[in-house]
Amino acid sequence: EGFARLWRGTNAGLALAIPT
Repeated sequence: EGFARLWRGTNAGLALAIPT
């Protein structure tokens, strides 16, 4: 669960950091 949660957090951070 920890890894999946971290991955989701990373994806969210990237989505917010990278203007689409």
